[in-house]
Amino acid sequence: MTTEKNTPQYDEWIKQILKRMKKTSSQKEKYYQEDIYLMGSKTSLETLERLRKNKIEKREQEWELKEKTILLYDEFIKEVSNFLKSLDLQNSIDYTLAISYLIQKGYLSEDLFFDKIETRKELENRWGISIITGAGCCRNLSSIHYDIMKELKIPTKKLYCHVDALFQDGKKKRANHVISLIRYQRTLYGIDLMNGNQLYHFKTPFHLDLISDRDIRQLSYKPYMEIILNESNLETIKTTIKRLKRESQKPWINPIDYRDEIVFPIVKKLEKQKDEMHTFHEKTKVLKKEIAKGMEER
Repeated sequence: MTTEKNTPQYDEWIKQILKRMKKTSSQKEKYYQEDIYLMGSKTSLETLERLRKNKIEKREQEWELKEKTILLYDEFIKEVSNFLKSLDLQNSIDYTLAISYLIQKGYLSEDLFFDKIETRKELENRWGISIITGAGCCRNLSSIHYDIMKELKIPTKKLYCHVDALFQDGKKKRANHVISLIRYQRTLYGIDLMNGNQLYHFKTPFHLDLISDRDIRQLSYKPYMEIILNESNLETIKTTIKRLKRESQKPWINPIDYRDEIVFPIVKKLEKQKDEMHTFHEKTKVLKKEIAKGMEER
């Protein structure tokens, strides 16, 4: 039977074709949707595994080419950690704000300068290394924060997320941002070093709300990136989700208290130690320049 154009039957046929095309197209992108891969979709998990292996291969290639530079970076992280221990900081937020301050003021860069921009001077093995060259975005800031906190033996984690517009369903979107997770007074918070150390609390295991008396902003947790980057597996993520559900039921800090009783005093304290920070910069200048030079070499 043939279908003539400009008839109701033809119009319905076209609609069905477009519907099938749309369904097929969406299926190709479902690997990053939490209600798909967390339910064990074979196709989605195969895609994630392929992407994971690609990342591992790239990191192995980087190690062969940049081993010396990576080891120098690790040495620098130890230097930063030792310096932070001398600043009389009390808790995870204090240390995080201090790390952010050192980054923003350029003390961790070779030329005492830092610009919050995307940069090609980075490594999959050590995203934080770009900070030393004087540039970086959210993944670079959160990564050097993670490396320093790990050296300090202060628990932290990178949280891959999607920055949501209001009422947007983040589970249907890819990750487009990275923040840091820290624990303060028994509650887990997300802190965004890229955007003025904004603090977030878990509203649900998959959604974080900005702690603010002025702005409204929401992030959606995108754990599929942990699989791709070989940081977690499916079972670990499921355990994390259960833990985050408990975190979402805890009280969180008042935004005014965070600003007035934590951020302002720490910044004021750090401002008084600029001489020590400049001395640290000069002490590590040769090491930083060697790392930056290594990033230029092919």
